[in-house]
Amino acid sequence: MLLPSQPLQAPVKPWDHIHSVAQTASQHSTYETPPPIQKPVFPPLPPAQLAPAGGNRRAKFVEQRPGTGLKPIPLIIFAGLSICMLLVLIGGGYLLLQNLAQPAGQNGQTTKIYPTAVPTLPPLTSTDPHELYQQAMKRKTLLDDPLKTQSPYDWEATNTDGSCMFENQQLHLSSIQGGKAILCLEQALTFDNFAFQARMTLHQGDTGGLLMRANTAGNKLYMFGLSTSGRYLLASVQPQTGSQPQIITGGLSSAIKQGTNQLTIIAHQHTFYLYINGRYQTKINDSTINVGKIGLFAGDSQQNTPDATFSNAKVWGV
Repeated sequence: MLLPSQPLQAPVKPWDHIHSVAQTASQHSTYETPPPIQKPVFPPLPPAQLAPAGGNRRAKFVEQRPGTGLKPIPLIIFAGLSICMLLVLIGGGYLLLQNLAQPAGQNGQTTKIYPTAVPTLPPLTSTDPHELYQQAMKRKTLLDDPLKTQSPYDWEATNTDGSCMFENQQLHLSSIQGGKAILCLEQALTFDNFAFQARMTLHQGDTGGLLMRANTAGNKLYMFGLSTSGRYLLASVQPQTGSQPQIITGGLSSAIKQGTNQLTIIAHQHTFYLYINGRYQTKINDSTINVGKIGLFAGDSQQNTPDATFSNAKVWGV
C-alpha cells in the first residue's frame, strides 16, 4: 500500500463555513425584524357528490368513451365467469367419460345385479302328471330367458373344461375335451319346487339336457337328459361319488326327435316328473338334493367332443 506524498489536512466540517459567515455578517450589519409570513389562501373546495343509496359508490377514474359497450370492469367480470363455466363443463365431461370407461363397483370390479324371483304361489296339489303339467305352464314364470344374449341370470361354465357362450342368438355349449361334459349354470337364482323347461339341439356328442338343484361349485346336482339313441335318464351327482353320475331312472322314448327337443322336469319336494316335447315319461322319488340352481349340459359317452345349443329357458313355481 502506498502512502500519500503530502501531509494530510484535517477535514473541513460543513458547518464551520456557515459559522464563520454568520460571524462576519453580524459584525458588518444590523439585525432587522423580518416581515410576518402570510398564509396562502386556497379557493374553497366544491361540495362532495355522494352516490344515491344502493348505487355504485366506486369513484370513476376512467371516463367512458362514447360509442363503447360494456364498461371495462364488468367486461372483465363477464370474461372471468365465461372461463369458469367453460372449465366446469370440461371437467364434468371428463368425469363422465371416466365413469363410462371405468366398470362399476369398487376397485374396478364389476358389480353384478341379479333379478329377484317372484314369490312362489301356493303349491300345486295335483298328482296327475298331465294335469300338473297344464297347471304349471299357466303360472307366472320365475325365470324367462330366450337365451339369445347374456342376461341378468348370468349363465357361466362351471366345474368343467369348455365354453358357455352366446352365438347366433342361442346359448352354445362346447367342451374342449372328448368325453367330458360341459356344464353351464345360471348364477342369479335358486329353486326348490319348480318346473324347468328348455329347448336343446345336439350338434355333436350323444347326450344333453337340464341341470337342477345344483350347488355353486357344480359338483352336487340333478341332471335330466336324453341321447341321440332315443333314451332319457335322470341322474344325480355328489362330491362323494366324484364326477360319475348315479342313474336314478331312464328308458327308451318315442317322443325323442332327431334335431331339436324340448325337455321339461317338474320337481315337487322329493318327486320328479319327466316330460319330452310335452309328453309325460315317468315320475320318480329321490331325496338326495333339496334346493339349488338350474343349468344346462352337453356330454358324450364315446370320447367325442360335446357340442349343443339351447334356447327358451323357463322356470315356474309349483
